[in-house]
Amino acid sequence: MMNISTLLVLFREMVSYYPVEPFLTPLENYECRVAKAPGMQFYIPFTIPFWGVVENNHLHVDTHMNYIFHAYHGDIIGATAYPVQDRFQTIRGKDIIHMHGVVKWFDGQFFKDLTRGSPFSSGVGGDTLIYILIWCAFMVVLTCIFAMIFYRYSLKPKLIEKYIKQD
Repeated sequence: MMNISTLLVLFREMVSYYPVEPFLTPLENYECRVAKAPGMQFYIPFTIPFWGVVENNHLHVDTHMNYIFHAYHGDIIGATAYPVQDRFQTIRGKDIIHMHGVVKWFDGQFFKDLTRGSPFSSGVGGDTLIYILIWCAFMVVLTCIFAMIFYRYSLKPKLIEKYIKQD
């Protein structure tokens, strides 16, 4: 799946003042394409609506976006973004726009969250938590077994040889 650093490549062209200004009007949006799958020459249209205010010698651009992707069996089947009006950046001359936001993945054409099974998402269910706890307990036991074997067959003979004098 695509991460936020991949998304930032989309904004690489937008580093100067003048190309951004038309996208702040209600008549135009920044449009690009996202590859349907890695190495595939088929692209999904991706529209990014910028929100901001044009002043005489500078711009105020909202830099917080929410990105939504729909994926099916590893392929992207839809993508969109929308601005969330809460953080603005003043742009003068050839300033760089620092975009940020949440990336959300959905399963297929529906709004079923693809990250629900992840322990780092907000949707950790009871079953998933039990599996995580069992895995952690297993790893603790396995680490203790390896530590005991290492001590018994490597460290202990060296300590005995070093500190106990043999006559």
